[in-house]
Amino acid sequence: DFNQDCGIGTDRDALTPGEGLESHARAYLAWIDTIRARFPNVLFETCSSGGMRMDYATLSHFSIVSTSDQTSYLRYPYIAGNVLSAVLPEQAAVWSYPVGTDTPGFTPTREWVNEHISDEQIIMNMINSLLGRIHLASHVELLNQDKLALIKEGLDFYDGMTAFKKAAVPYLPLGLTRFGKKQVAAGLLHEGKLLLAVWNLGGEREMRIPLADLQPVGARIAYPADARGTTCTLDADTVTVHFTEDYQARMLEITLN
Repeated sequence: DFNQDCGIGTDRDALTPGEGLESHARAYLAWIDTIRARFPNVLFETCSSGGMRMDYATLSHFSIVSTSDQTSYLRYPYIAGNVLSAVLPEQAAVWSYPVGTDTPGFTPTREWVNEHISDEQIIMNMINSLLGRIHLASHVELLNQDKLALIKEGLDFYDGMTAFKKAAVPYLPLGLTRFGKKQVAAGLLHEGKLLLAVWNLGGEREMRIPLADLQPVGARIAYPADARGTTCTLDADTVTVHFTEDYQARMLEITLN
């Protein structure tokens, strides 16, 4: 984890800065290979300001890549909604901060957490990371049992996706997502099933997702099991999600013909 730009390169022992930069990159990866050989049971993560090392010349030498150091769970959906276009889900590490706060240096108390951290904040944090590789962080030990149960349910769902992820391909029914869009959808598709994460980010509480190319025959909210008033309906080739709040996320399981 070294958030430093190397610039255009170096002409030391090279004809051009570009040649020097390429030699530097190759030497860096060769060094990483020696470290991995010494410690074969360690998982090494590559990180440099999120996606700046998200190329497969680099990723082929690492187990995981940190997709971002973004700490706002309301902004991470824009990253989680696009990242499968660039990296394998089993390598795409996404930070989940169920007890995240907006105040740097603030250490929450148990009373503050259970008064201010909503179920929906926990659910969205978990869904942000379900399509990738979860990095669970923050003071989850301060949550009460009901809120901790939401995290455990999310982790159980995540573990159940492991085999599916290894064979699935990305599916972006609304296309790539720009920052600021009010609705985001991204999923994984394999053998008659689509696991689709949907986010409502301050937009309309009805979200329509066209799936004509997939021929859907069934749809349900898979996480959380207690949908808390949100619903999912299928009409012809369109799945419609009805949210109850302006900022919510749900994981859908869609059965295909």
